[in-house]
Amino acid sequence: MVLIADFPANYVVTLESATAAPSTPSFGFRANGNLTTAPAIEILVTPVGDGRAWHGAFFGQRDGLSVLAHTPDPDQLLVVAGGVPYWVPVDAPDSYIVLPVRPVRSVHCSLARGLIILAGYSNLLAVDRDGRVVWRSADLASDGFTEVRLASTVVVTRGFFAPEDREVETTIDLGRGAILGRL
Repeated sequence: MVLIADFPANYVVTLESATAAPSTPSFGFRANGNLTTAPAIEILVTPVGDGRAWHGAFFGQRDGLSVLAHTPDPDQLLVVAGGVPYWVPVDAPDSYIVLPVRPVRSVHCSLARGLIILAGYSNLLAVDRDGRVVWRSADLASDGFTEVRLASTVVVTRGFFAPEDREVETTIDLGRGAILGRL
C-alpha cells in the first residue's frame, strides 16, 4: 500500500487488517456496480485535534490499484481501493463520493495547481480540492499509459493509441485538460 503525502493533511491514516475496536465508528464504502464481497482496503483515520478515529472498509476490484493520497484540502482523503476512487471528508466520512473513473491505474499530484490527476486506461481526470472534476481528457491511450509525468503547467503521457497503431506522447494543458501536442 502506498501513501501519497504530497499535500499536507489534518489527519493520520493507518492500515487496519482487523476489525476496528467496538467503540470506533465503522463505515463501509461501496461504489454502484461493485460486487466484491470483501474490502480491498481497511483503514483507521484519526483527525488531528479531536482524535475521534473512524474505521473504513473500502470495496474495490480484486486486482486493482490500491493507494491512499492526501488531497489539496487537508481535511479530505483520496482512497483508491482496487481501482475505485473514493473522495472522503475525514470529518464526515458518510458524505464520500465515488469519482467517475474506473479503474484508476495511477495517481499524481499537482501542487502548483492544487489538483489530483487520476489516470485510467485511456484518459485522465483532474480533481480539485473539493473533489470536483475540473476536466476529463479525451482518450489518450488504448490500454493504459506507459508514462504519466506532471510539470508545472502540463501533463505528458505516453501510451499505445490503437487508432494510430503506435505509441504516442501527448502533452495536455494542466489547467484545462486540452491537448497541446501529440508526437
